[in-house]
Amino acid sequence: MTSPNPDSPQRHSSYGYEYGESPEPERDSRKGLYATLGLTAVFAILLYLFVIEDFSFFGNRTQVTQDGAPAPSDVEFIGKQADDTGVPIGATVTRGGVAITAGPLENRTADYADSELFLCTRVTLVNGSDKSARVPSSHNFHLQDPEGFSRTSSFVSGAEELEFGEIAAGGSPTSGLVCFEDPGQFGEYVVLGEGLFDFLDTSRIGWVAER
Repeated sequence: MTSPNPDSPQRHSSYGYEYGESPEPERDSRKGLYATLGLTAVFAILLYLFVIEDFSFFGNRTQVTQDGAPAPSDVEFIGKQADDTGVPIGATVTRGGVAITAGPLENRTADYADSELFLCTRVTLVNGSDKSARVPSSHNFHLQDPEGFSRTSSFVSGAEELEFGEIAAGGSPTSGLVCFEDPGQFGEYVVLGEGLFDFLDTSRIGWVAER
């Protein structure tokens, strides 16, 4: 009978499972997982900076002007969120060389029904960047009334409505009306625009007006 070699690993059986040699640690697979998570995080940060913020990290931040002079960008309004920008009605908001203005609210009636009243703002877009710029549609805008109720835009017969599309770099300014049903109230109104510079951007610009 041969005696077991003390230097060789011994295998023992317990409920059908053999053990004796320790399994190799799964360090390589864990390193690969950590590397993948790290690359994903870096990609997400770059996507936010380059797409959503439109290179704002590199100095191309939002600028607010009115009549050629700097205007406040911290105007408060009901329901304002941390990422929102509050500006006076008529102010121009510029980001990435693209400037958007929402003009003062004006009363209008539809051609087919003089009794139906609307509040309209003229939205103007100027592309001063070196690439084509997206022109938002009227559906990117809402009107918040003094009670905080937000309503979608409405089609008004005879109104020169803002048209969705693209404007080339150096192209002529484009503008159009965005209209809403008039609630007939007096107080603070906010023209809310979302996804104006990029459809991935969920922050809002609020043009605040008193009536």
